[in-house]
Order: sequence, then C-alpha cells, then structure tokens
Amino acid sequence: MSFGNTLQELRQEAGLSQAELARRADTPVDTLRKWEQGHTLPNIEVAARLAKALAVSLDRLAAADQAPKKPRGRPRKGK
Repeated sequence: MSFGNTLQELRQEAGLSQAELARRADTPVDTLRKWEQGHTLPNIEVAARLAKALAVSLDRLAAADQAPKKPRGRPRKGK
C-alpha cells in the first residue's frame, strides 16, 4: 500500500475530511490532496504533524512503503 493510500485510509478511519486534517496538521489542503494522490511526499516534520493529528504513530503512517523488497537478478553462488 502506498503512503497516499495509507494516509487516506487513516484519515477516513479518524472520521476527518481532507480540510480538517490539513487544518489540524497546519498544512494546505491542496498539498494534502497531492500526498493522498501519490504525487508528492511530506517531509519528516510534516509527517510527524500528520501522525499526531491522526492519533497514530509516525511508524504506522510511514510504514506504508516499507514492504519487503524482493532481490533482483539471479542469486550469487557462495565463495
């Protein structure tokens, strides 16, 4: 799940509109929309304000894009 999807899901779970979350996080609503649409990402300070406004940990908000990545290419043979 992308950061934007996680942000939108957490916002909806909190029962907040985009405008209300933007107000609580002291950020423009247009910027919040861009984050939810996946066009941009907030910096760490703003992400912390979002997490606080949503009453979730920063880890929960930021963990969206932390899915384990599969190794690329063929495995190497041991030495």
